[in-house]
Amino acid sequence: MSSSCDALLRALKTCLLESDCVQKDGRLPSDCLKHHTDELPQPCQNLRKATFECKRNMLDMRKRFRGNTVGMGAEKLRREQTNRPLLDPIIYSPLAREMTKLPGMCTIYKIPSHLQSIRPRLPPPFTRTHTQISTMAKPLLVYIAPTPNGHKVSTVLEELKAAYGTNVIDYDYEEIVLSTNRQKEPWFIALNPNGRIPVLVDRSHKPTPFTVFESGAILLYLVRKYDLEGRFTFPAGSDEESELLQWIFFAHGGIGPMQGQARHFRQVAPVDIPYGKQRYTEETARLYGVLNIRLEGRDYLVGPGRGKLTIADLNAFPWVRLHEGAGIDLDAFPNVKAWVDRIAERPADANDNGVHETLPGHEGTVTCLQFLRNNFFLSADDKGAVRAWHRAEGRWMCTVAIQAHSRPISALAVCDNLVATGSSDSSVKIWDIRQGAERDELEECQTISLSGRYPLAVVMTMLPHSKAIILAIGGTDRNVNIWTRSENLFVRSATLPGHEDWVRALAFRSPLSSDGAANDDPLVLASGSQDGTIRLWNIEPLVKSASSINDHHVNDSGSTDELLDAFEASLADPTEGEEGGRQITLKRHIISIKFQDTGVQQYTITFDALLIGHEAGVTSLSWASQQTSTGNYLPPPTLLSTSTDSSLILWSPSDTLITSSSNSPAAPSIWINRQRFGDVGGQRLGGFVGGIWAHTSQGDEAMAWGWSGGWRRWRSVRMNTGIEDEWREVGAIGGHRGPVKDVAWSPAGEYLISVGLDQTTRIHGALPCPSRKVWHEVARPQVHGYDLVGVTWLGPWTFASVADEKVVRIFEAPGTFVETVKSLGVDGVVESEQNRPVAASVPPLGLSNKATSDAPPRVNSTRSGRRPFEGELAATTLWPEVEKVFGHGYESITIASSHSHELIATACRASSPQHAVVRLYSASTYQSFGSPLEGHTLTVTRIAFSPDDKYIVTVSRDRTWRAFVRKDNGYVSVAMDKSHARIIWDCAWSSEGDIFATASRDKTVKIWAPKTTSDRWPALATLKFKEAATAVAFCSMDNLRQLLAVGLETGEIFIYSGSKSGPDIWELTFVVGRGTAHVDHIHKLAWHSTEHDHIKQLASCSEDGTLKIMTVQVDID
Repeated sequence: MSSSCDALLRALKTCLLESDCVQKDGRLPSDCLKHHTDELPQPCQNLRKATFECKRNMLDMRKRFRGNTVGMGAEKLRREQTNRPLLDPIIYSPLAREMTKLPGMCTIYKIPSHLQSIRPRLPPPFTRTHTQISTMAKPLLVYIAPTPNGHKVSTVLEELKAAYGTNVIDYDYEEIVLSTNRQKEPWFIALNPNGRIPVLVDRSHKPTPFTVFESGAILLYLVRKYDLEGRFTFPAGSDEESELLQWIFFAHGGIGPMQGQARHFRQVAPVDIPYGKQRYTEETARLYGVLNIRLEGRDYLVGPGRGKLTIADLNAFPWVRLHEGAGIDLDAFPNVKAWVDRIAERPADANDNGVHETLPGHEGTVTCLQFLRNNFFLSADDKGAVRAWHRAEGRWMCTVAIQAHSRPISALAVCDNLVATGSSDSSVKIWDIRQGAERDELEECQTISLSGRYPLAVVMTMLPHSKAIILAIGGTDRNVNIWTRSENLFVRSATLPGHEDWVRALAFRSPLSSDGAANDDPLVLASGSQDGTIRLWNIEPLVKSASSINDHHVNDSGSTDELLDAFEASLADPTEGEEGGRQITLKRHIISIKFQDTGVQQYTITFDALLIGHEAGVTSLSWASQQTSTGNYLPPPTLLSTSTDSSLILWSPSDTLITSSSNSPAAPSIWINRQRFGDVGGQRLGGFVGGIWAHTSQGDEAMAWGWSGGWRRWRSVRMNTGIEDEWREVGAIGGHRGPVKDVAWSPAGEYLISVGLDQTTRIHGALPCPSRKVWHEVARPQVHGYDLVGVTWLGPWTFASVADEKVVRIFEAPGTFVETVKSLGVDGVVESEQNRPVAASVPPLGLSNKATSDAPPRVNSTRSGRRPFEGELAATTLWPEVEKVFGHGYESITIASSHSHELIATACRASSPQHAVVRLYSASTYQSFGSPLEGHTLTVTRIAFSPDDKYIVTVSRDRTWRAFVRKDNGYVSVAMDKSHARIIWDCAWSSEGDIFATASRDKTVKIWAPKTTSDRWPALATLKFKEAATAVAFCSMDNLRQLLAVGLETGEIFIYSGSKSGPDIWELTFVVGRGTAHVDHIHKLAWHSTEHDHIKQLASCSEDGTLKIMTVQVDID
């Protein structure tokens, strides 16, 4: 019986043993199966039918091609087997995540859609035209793996989502690790009897979910249901549709099978079969020739003229891009090569997306992450907690949360089912992870005391030719400590000296093949230190020569080691007047591993190379994967290192030097600096904190992140074998690295400005991409020396900011910014009529940006119409400071401007009525306007002008709000109230100016209406919450209704709707949870109306360091 039938039979037996027929009635399983079938539960009946069909297929060869028949809906069967409820078809549209530096949460990255939408549930007179929103799942679920057939489905899904938005199509995915044979398990066989990926489950299908397998069938199903405008297909019955189907079937029946066989015989087959390699390679080349003929004078396979991108192209492209694996050189097919390059630059990357999902749960700042598998990872924080996350059914869930240490966790390592955590409590703990169906367990196995030293880096891996685990610990003792485990406990085995400062980074590189010594490839350990150096250590089985068996020779060897130790110590301790160098030890460290069955096995650890290139401390190390799925080309071992000198270096052995010394197998290898990225003299910006490798369909990528809150990303373009790869910088994630205190839309809403405690001001714009607009940082006009707390626009090209100082600073856009936003295609940009300075710079020891007439060279030479990257933002996008405004006696706390942009209002920290005032200034002369607004006794926390600038409302820590009305050349007090029991954090006016709201720590938001005949303005409504309300904002929907957004201290956002004619009644329509909003105190909310009446944008900023832009879509009849 086939393996898939065995799995079905085992599942059937288990189901029978757990049924009432066996458990309660006491019958034998065989009796239940033969004579009581109708009494069996539905899962058992379906498994019985599936097993019968599978067994019959072993006899009927026609069934092998037609596939097995399963009686029950596959999705429902799997749900019942895993005891999970069957989800009703739903539509789920999560919010966009714009930026990320996320204390207290983990962040998942991929290449998704960027700006997504939500639809509030609205009360009458609105009509809901969509299914109820749920946070449980999305309409589609796809099971895929990183193969050509999986890639084609994920590509089409992303293209459709980019073209039509998540309100039309959205999906969850679950990756199937093919090596584990999950695709052969009963639940998957119930989905696809052929036991292959991909599989699509349409959970929105009525009355039950509908399953589609075979990649070509999935593509056709997707475009027929979701390609509403025919962007990737043609009208049914047309000649173009016929051509489309012809090229789909051509690739499906020709290129895929032939190229797959070519790769198998060239790379996978256990024996060399020249006929197989020649037969399928030549056939694949013939098929490429057909494509090359078709693409002569065309951009795409199907369509009039030069054609258009369709599913025919996306069906063939994932195979053709892996041409090297079949031994095909695309230079022989120029039209195909150009076609591949054209599709490779499609929106999946051109849209420059980033953050995909945020996972709340940690109470402290997340300090380290480690993946065990693609769908399972661990995270740790600075409060000593460890969490395990598992992805199932397209969703990440926390399956373990434990308090592992009493102090912050600084290092995390995984190997097989073992986890090592290093903490500033001066210990490393070893844990055994046990995975369950719904919950996992972490059981402590061992605690390693470091005797007062702190672990900064921990790595684990398997020793060659054994199941023993080697653990390397680097820390504040300047050594690399080696521990080994062959049975239950780790024992200290060796200490590797040499570094002159703390060891900050460690990384193992496993042998290139499983036979290890067969190709003389050792296990390599790289160690990086604050002394700026990297050391490489080779770990390999000890091979004893015949002469070493003699005790005399052993003693001589020991004497030789002692002499080497003494000699190396003398090198490290130069006498007076001599210049000392870094210590280089040639000592061979021997470690012994005891096994019960094979006895003692010995390994040697020897120093191999010293890499010197960084000018400051090394912060991270990462080895590039040398596994390749294309061709016979095996890239050289490459080590990525990052440093606080703002450099990222790629190291690899020198081919020339290695060849010249190949006659000496014991000789150390010579490593050279292959590539160096980053900034010269960038140490003042904090440098890089860490770096990792990423492997994408378009090439390997080296990524690094720094103290500024942003990432840098460089991508290699694979050239022909023997030619150095070409590297170029591409877009990466950006964002503040500390709490974001304020955010404001520009007057026309074309861009957004934010300030934070990372002492930066940032401007973000919606940049047009191939399929949608994507928000990115376009300028960093102010890099200050004080924490920034407030910002407001004074016009399309002017803003004012306040920081933890007594001055208001005014900035105007330089010519380079005006040119940048216009070249990037930012909508709504007004023309600049005045002459502007070209750029700005900060003089040494200065805080004020000075105008310059010379443009930074990098702006003109490398920008070329793309958005500025992190290095450019930090150095070349400053705005000149044009004015300073003084007046307050203490540090500023908040700022606001009138809607006419004629006035500026500011407040400062205060503990007495004398300083708890609001000062007004003219935005044209920057002179005082009228008298200070008095009345508060403590710090004023927010200032808000009414839409017509008639009123000013202020709120304070003294628990009061005060209203001021404009008269003559100033404002005078007109009303006040002290109904709130705690600090009032925020206030906001409605767009009509007839009501305003106040948000307080007393867990309420109150709605107020101005009353010209009284100084006691009435409270129309009180909204109560379980947590403190910290931010509030109104938005007009139409002439009848309006929205009110409320941000809480815990990060949630509540959206209410109310009638403009009845502002005393508000109904909750939607709650944005911590998983999609924030995980900490929300400081500011700001609405913006788009060109579509039913689509609004809501910007929010938080103490968790994130700025988010959410699209709220409202259905109105």
